[in-house]
Amino acid sequence: MTRLAGVKEMNNNSVLPWITGSLRILDLGCGTGLTAAWLRDYAETLVGVDLSPSMLRKATSREVFDTVVQDDVESYLTTYEGPDFDVVSASLLSLYLGDLDGVLKGSAAVLRPGGLLVFTIDTAESGAGAGGYTLTEEGTYAHDVEYVRKAIETAGLEIVEGETRKFASRLVRGDPQPGHIFAARVPKSG
Repeated sequence: MTRLAGVKEMNNNSVLPWITGSLRILDLGCGTGLTAAWLRDYAETLVGVDLSPSMLRKATSREVFDTVVQDDVESYLTTYEGPDFDVVSASLLSLYLGDLDGVLKGSAAVLRPGGLLVFTIDTAESGAGAGGYTLTEEGTYAHDVEYVRKAIETAGLEIVEGETRKFASRLVRGDPQPGHIFAARVPKSG
């Protein structure tokens, strides 16, 4: 399984039936652009953000993004002006973040009313700790599902009915890593 496995799982399980048409999409932690290859079909504009210049070079070579930005995702979200995006995707970004509050609140701020945030986590099986997340043996983070649900609500987002799903996010030493896909919306005004 690769990073794209989560995106394929989202599509195969119809987690994203709302992603249709020509949308403004932000891919946070875009890496080499594997997720963007699938998102491109739904994007009028596709923006990728990643901290790693080498990842962005690979992403640029795929020729799927309209714009790539080298920046820390929380910094990008904090300084971006306006609710402008229809969809924010963050496939496996949570592996590199313990506390998700900044990314969730920042995503809510850049999404238009009704906009959709779709992201994945590796699921903390037990002992997530007081913060709701734990550092794994691999040096990545796993998150408690209830912590994530509360963080989504605190960010002003609403989980889309029935759109929290279990899946194997990737392989770790040959074994499927348990994960979850979340889909959350900015409430529509009025």
